[in-house]
Amino acid sequence: MRYRQLTYCLILAVTISACSKMSEVDRLKKQAEAGNAEAQGQLGHAYSEGIDIPRDYQEAFKWYLKAAEQGDKWALFNLGVMYAEGEYFPKDYNQAFKWYLLAAEKGNSAAQFNIALFYANGYGVRKDPIEAVSWYLKASKNGFAPAQVALGDAYKDGWGVKKDLVQAYALFSLAATLTPNPDNQSVIDMAKVKRELIEIALTPEEIAKAQNISREWYTKESK
Repeated sequence: MRYRQLTYCLILAVTISACSKMSEVDRLKKQAEAGNAEAQGQLGHAYSEGIDIPRDYQEAFKWYLKAAEQGDKWALFNLGVMYAEGEYFPKDYNQAFKWYLLAAEKGNSAAQFNIALFYANGYGVRKDPIEAVSWYLKASKNGFAPAQVALGDAYKDGWGVKKDLVQAYALFSLAATLTPNPDNQSVIDMAKVKRELIEIALTPEEIAKAQNISREWYTKESK
């Protein structure tokens, strides 16, 4: 699925603290067993990725589920990942969609993005460009750059929304303003290339309008 791998790379950097020592794993286990949802989610991640502990998808699922039952949005998201990727059990897009949706409804931008991808590609649901665009928009408003690029593409191509190159330019510009790091550099580069490709089709006035729209988006995200 397009952009999907980016999503997973980004969440590893943004949401989960790596367990660098066995003492840290022991601390997580103690907190998780005491009912701490964040620790449960981190312990699930440690088991899922084999971070300073043997990889064990059954244990990962167990701890993600405990955290999810307490409403942890990243645990909900990671359960979706396990079903989407076929980790521990057979790949099941219907189950993945269910967990992603629960996370998305709690404001998880990565889950919102994946819900959009599911509607765009017909994974576990019917293909629905309009619904996909609505979820790209939600994730974009939460500052999720891959969604901003995808929404820009939708406006550029008139897919699920009326074609609007000004909006597309604004969204590509927004994604291109990210502070570079190893996890988002490819998104930034992609946004810059896409912006350059449509710039030749716009007048100076339209470019100025798009830049204003981009600044307005950025201001709202920063609040």
